[in-house]
This record gives sequence, structure tokens and C-alpha cells, in this order.
Amino acid sequence: ARINKDNLDLFFDHGLELASRTIYIGYGANPDYDTDEKVAADVIKSLVISLLLDLITYQYIINNQGGDAIHGLAIYDAIRNVPNFVCITVYGHCYSIGAWILQAGDKRRISKHSS
Repeated sequence: ARINKDNLDLFFDHGLELASRTIYIGYGANPDYDTDEKVAADVIKSLVISLLLDLITYQYIINNQGGDAIHGLAIYDAIRNVPNFVCITVYGHCYSIGAWILQAGDKRRISKHSS
């Protein structure tokens, strides 16, 4: 099946931007950016979609104020099981379980004014 613009918009709803091979963690429907079951489900769905499409490099962008440890560790495990190189960048906050998720990447970057 071919991917069209409508499919790309559906992927972006799960935090996946195919053009830049970026998965967003902590952006979207949850205004507090806490890690919960919705954030974990969106990240894992995005990761599965990107694996199915054979995307070679992955970039994760985090703005996370913590949240549920169980769901955060599910994200951590999913990222660690990616066979490709993973780069994680923090823009904004990276507290509590967000710091654990940050450690899952092969390369970690934090913007100048992040905390």
C-alpha cells in the first residue's frame, strides 16, 4: 500500500513525524506532559509503525514532567529494543521518569534552557 498525505496526518496524531523520522514524547493531548498510558501507547505505536516502514534513524524529542513509572519503563524498554541508532533530545522539561526515558537513547542531547 502506498502512503499518502492522509496517512501521514494519522501517524502524526500518534506523535510520529515521518518526514524527519521523529517521535515526540510528552507533546499532544495531555497538557501536563505527564507519562501515562496514552503517552506510552502513542510512543509504542509510533515505534512499531516506524519499524514496519524500515526507517533507519530515529530521533525522539522529549518534554516530560514525569508521570507513571510503569508506563515510562514500557517506553524505556521499547526504545532500548530498537535495533537502530536512537537519538533523544530534550526541549523543555525532563523530570522523574522522563530522565529514565532519556537514558534509553544511544545519543542524548539537552537544549540549553531545558531542565
